[in-house]
Amino acid sequence: MISKTHSGVEKVSSDEADEIQKLPLLEASLPFTFADGGTLGDIGISCGGCGKALGSHQIHGSIEGKLNGSVAVLTGFGVCFSCRTLSPCEVKFYSDGNSLHKKDNTWVKERWSPEHHTFTHRVSLYVYGRWQTLIPPVIAAIIIAGWMLKR
Repeated sequence: MISKTHSGVEKVSSDEADEIQKLPLLEASLPFTFADGGTLGDIGISCGGCGKALGSHQIHGSIEGKLNGSVAVLTGFGVCFSCRTLSPCEVKFYSDGNSLHKKDNTWVKERWSPEHHTFTHRVSLYVYGRWQTLIPPVIAAIIIAGWMLKR
């Protein structure tokens, strides 16, 4: 059974820790795109045990779009390998730049900066994410163009 300690850090059994580890990594759900075109690129939280920064590659959980894509709800656990602590995180990111995160059973409001990308930036992100699959066709096109120019 998951129980809170005085610092808000979760104490879990080995079975529960295994279940949390089976949850998808948050980085697989990023970037999250809002209905207005803004994106939520990367997320970081602090470990509830030692305070170390935890990135999206250390957070197990999911992001779900709500309210017609104007809100992204993050629910998950940060996994700190330094102090072997699981830190729960529940955050609501709004497309207007506001966010609410749960701390000690209350919601705390903060600001964040949604990213609004131009068309060329979105194309570069697409190419960057798929460069290994794009190289062979590009090389083939260059070779064929070279053959055609020699004729």
